[in-house]
Amino acid sequence: MGKLLEQLKDTNTKQKALLCSLKSSCQFCSGRGFRLLTRGAYTCAEVCSCVQSCSACFGKAQILDGKIASPCKTPSPVKLCGLINNAQIPARYTNACLSDFTNTNGNGKEILLKLRAWLNHFKTKEDQGFIISGPVGAGKTFILAAITKALIARGFKT
Repeated sequence: MGKLLEQLKDTNTKQKALLCSLKSSCQFCSGRGFRLLTRGAYTCAEVCSCVQSCSACFGKAQILDGKIASPCKTPSPVKLCGLINNAQIPARYTNACLSDFTNTNGNGKEILLKLRAWLNHFKTKEDQGFIISGPVGAGKTFILAAITKALIARGFKT
């Protein structure tokens, strides 16, 4: 039994010494640990191959420290994949990001600044929301998809 404990401690020490794949810049996920894809009508996420082949966590996105497992990155890429997949973001908006929003006609610039400020100060689900309206093609769904993905990246459930 003592020899087994020593082997586990040795394994834990070696595991800590290994470089987590999330600490390096992966060409597929840029260190996020997941990739966004389109499957059918929706955006979906999958754990990146860099995490799956990580020699530090063996694809679990968790490091064992003694008897305690903790995520390599918070929020965990595995959790984020689940949140994105459950959000049912339309496939058309897989790459939607507020920085890529280009419809700045009328008060578009002002609204975009307000939405970015709202997003930066959002802390809990009890925070005040917003109402968005406009004609067809103004970018409402794009904006909502971008905000949804930004909140999910911070670990919020939709």
